This record gives sequence, structure tokens and C-alpha cells, in this order.
Amino acid sequence: MGTDAGPTDRALLLRHGQGDGSAFGVLYDRYAARLLFFAHSLVGDSALAEDLLQECFLRLLDLEPAEIRHESFRNLLYMILRNLARDESRRRATRLK
Repeated sequence: MGTDAGPTDRALLLRHGQGDGSAFGVLYDRYAARLLFFAHSLVGDSALAEDLLQECFLRLLDLEPAEIRHESFRNLLYMILRNLARDESRRRATRLK
């Protein structure tokens, strides 16, 4: 990125919370492709990976923006997604028993 990297992730979340509908789209565009690839590598199913990606962003919206540090935002998304994939794997294993 150049010298103007745009608003921080935290700032975008704050703007979304204040009613700026485009702010969430910017966040989604920043991370969705990489997160989808990661989700697919965890679950091996494209449709499930897309569902987990959507759930990841919904969980993000449940968080208070003030609690999210700029430098940890990406890691937070990956952690949420990894936990969702693990939970789904456990649910599937329970159903198979």
C-alpha cells in the first residue's frame, strides 16, 4: 500500500456503527478473499467455507470496536474463523456418532 492506506479497521468499524453502510464493505473487501481461502483450507468444502466466512463477519459486528486494537484486527478475524471451523468440525463429528 502507498502512504495513504485508508482508514484503519477500527475506524471502519466505528463508522459502520454510526450508520456508514459502505464502511463494512471496505472491511469485507480487505479480508474476505484471504479468509475464504483460509476457511476452505480448514474445512475442505467451498459452501461451508463461505458460510463460515459470513458467520465470522457477523461475529465481528457483535464486538465493541473500542476493544479491537488496530494491530490485532487481522489476527482476530483469523481466530474467529478458526474457532468457527473447529466448532463445526465438532458438530459434524457428534452427528456421525
